[in-house]
Amino acid sequence: MIDLKKFKIVKHVLFLIVICSCNQREKHKDEKINNFELKQKEPKKTALDTYWNDYSFTDTLAIKDPDVSEQRFVNFISLFPYNDLKEVKASIENLLRLSEKNKKVFIFFKEQYAHYLADPNSPLRNDLYYEYVLSYLANSLANTETERSRYQMQLEMIQKNQIGMQITDFRYLDSKGNIKKLSDMTGKACLLLFYDPSCPHCKDILKELKSSQVLNDLISLQKLSVIAIDPLGDKALWKEYQPLIPDNWINGFDPNDMLIKGQLYSINAYPTIYLLNNEGKILLKDPDYQVALDLLQRM
Repeated sequence: MIDLKKFKIVKHVLFLIVICSCNQREKHKDEKINNFELKQKEPKKTALDTYWNDYSFTDTLAIKDPDVSEQRFVNFISLFPYNDLKEVKASIENLLRLSEKNKKVFIFFKEQYAHYLADPNSPLRNDLYYEYVLSYLANSLANTETERSRYQMQLEMIQKNQIGMQITDFRYLDSKGNIKKLSDMTGKACLLLFYDPSCPHCKDILKELKSSQVLNDLISLQKLSVIAIDPLGDKALWKEYQPLIPDNWINGFDPNDMLIKGQLYSINAYPTIYLLNNEGKILLKDPDYQVALDLLQRM
């Protein structure tokens, strides 16, 4: 069971990724989200389809007490990695269906899903799980037509560039003034990083990656390319930032703002990392940089 007030870390390779990054220009940590404690390393597998059987979905007082409904919700989603995805999807939909009995309760659980599965600061953030949430909400008649449209838009964004998919190609300007395509780098693995030159946390992560022996060895062996892209459209700021990008990386800039304006990628925070295999398929989507380095070392 997870103590909502003292949770420190949740570990689930490829699915539960700890996020510590900058939201658009800069994002601050949410102390509430990051202040938990995992009381047991692997919670016992629980039947997710019966998890909420003894819970009253008409009790509006329970949702006001974090030690009751919110604590129970966090314990619930912490069990997801220990169950099949089919069971997880069904349990996510079941909770939303049950909560539709009361509008306030329904809103509460919608907010909990967004808070814990979609917030970039949440240690339980997971795009795949939240896709199940959005898919349900986009079709739920308990939402207004406007709400359903909004959820549908969010769903379409989160479905882009998921793990296992071919990465969306795009053109960029490199530091030598040449226009290149992401797909030019097929044939070896690729660490794709979107950064904001004005983000202090990006600078810290770049420093960590730059000093990584694993990363540098793989680059030297020509088994890996690292492509750092500034998608924010300020060319002068990008050029000023170039000395901070290692010489053995590719430093790119989006000259036509296609990444942001064209919504080619769902970039909710900076830096955002994608790890690709040698065919351009996504191995990791927006992981913590250390998770990406660990996987590269195993590869």
